[in-house]
Amino acid sequence: KGFVLEDGMCYELPLTYTSTILGTLYDPYIVQDETGISVPFDEEVLNIAYNIVKSLVYCSSPGFRGYNIADGCDFQFNYGANVKNWYTMAFSDDEMFEYVATNGTSGAMPENPTTRYPTSLRTYMRSSWADNALAMSFINTDHNTASHGQYDHLSITMFAYGKYLLADPGLGPSLLDGAKEYISSAPLHNLVTVNNSDHNRISKTRELAFESNKIYDFVDYAGSYTQDVNQSRNVLFLKEQKFWIVGDYANPENQTKENSFEQNWQMLPASKISVDEQTLEIRSNNDDINVNLIPVGTDGLNSYFEETVFAHRGGAMEVNQKAVLQKSAVGDAVFNTIILPRNIKEDFEVSADVVDTGIDPAVVNAFSARIKNTLTGKENYYYYYHLNDLSKK
Repeated sequence: KGFVLEDGMCYELPLTYTSTILGTLYDPYIVQDETGISVPFDEEVLNIAYNIVKSLVYCSSPGFRGYNIADGCDFQFNYGANVKNWYTMAFSDDEMFEYVATNGTSGAMPENPTTRYPTSLRTYMRSSWADNALAMSFINTDHNTASHGQYDHLSITMFAYGKYLLADPGLGPSLLDGAKEYISSAPLHNLVTVNNSDHNRISKTRELAFESNKIYDFVDYAGSYTQDVNQSRNVLFLKEQKFWIVGDYANPENQTKENSFEQNWQMLPASKISVDEQTLEIRSNNDDINVNLIPVGTDGLNSYFEETVFAHRGGAMEVNQKAVLQKSAVGDAVFNTIILPRNIKEDFEVSADVVDTGIDPAVVNAFSARIKNTLTGKENYYYYYHLNDLSKK
């Protein structure tokens, strides 16, 4: 019971530990298969096992892989075999598990591709259950043991068209000499830090809003992660248009002090991350699938690279670099970012401008954007508005 939270999610964030729990629970079935002696599992235990298998499905990335979150190192690992084992031995009447076990040749695909866990504060957004779907993990959880958790509140990772594009730095099991603490730190995750500091006071983590339908997903998480600074991040996923909008908000308790705010972005080492010097647009430069990160409102915004590492499965580390968008401000600060995946041969022309709403621009995410697909010639216009502090409307 201690492994499963009220919303059905496993206590541990990495799916590798969900898989480990299922493997341990499955051992009696192996004995049963070898000896022919029936295993009399208690119905309550089977219900718990069912919920764990279900969470493994709903929390996976396209192709039923992991998101590489925390110390999972699993973005290339397929969890379908775990589901197949439990489908075969215990839940053969479940059409969703059948779908996963048979690679979609029979059974029924899971329900809404987007999954929200309100107790554990984790949301997994998907365009569909196809292997080439767009998908993003967005986490704000306090439910992790110290040994497996990281300082990754409000961080996101992302897949598009079968490729892992926004990456968690990973964590191999044999990292020593401070490497584990370094890779676990907030500045190595896709989130906003304050004064380039690690998360040192985590409290008030909560969900402010959630909506999901066939057209869009919207999630707004908040909390306090750095001394005397409240933060929130809202993510809007436009499914048909195939891109995300991310709004970041930082609200220091001391409104007269100048702080530095850093929006950190990390990809896989092979992505050859780059930044346009004029627009500050961040790009991956793979030979096939890529992503554009377009900041809206670049006044006072600076960019720089910082050498980091990426930890592969098994503990091998590879030199990497992250891109950072930085601004200094007295009082509140916001970042507006468009995350635009690019399929093979696809590219976009994007222009976006902050919209003057008459409200302090430091407390509102508001902008207009024009996005043109240069491959198809299709052009669309968007307006986005989100007020972070309702007391200032």
